[in-house]
Amino acid sequence: MLGFDSKRTLVKGQFAREIRARIRRIQSKQLNDADRREIQSHRQYSNGMSIEWQ
Repeated sequence: MLGFDSKRTLVKGQFAREIRARIRRIQSKQLNDADRREIQSHRQYSNGMSIEWQ
């Protein structure tokens, strides 16, 4: 945004490597068991919710 200056802390180390690896697996559709379990749990949580924009 114009006129908005903020300093952001970079994500690095093991956490950043895990995120990049997960993104690669998602994009290539080669999910591992942990990814599938996490997706399933998020679907269970989001089934009971709805979002309404006003």
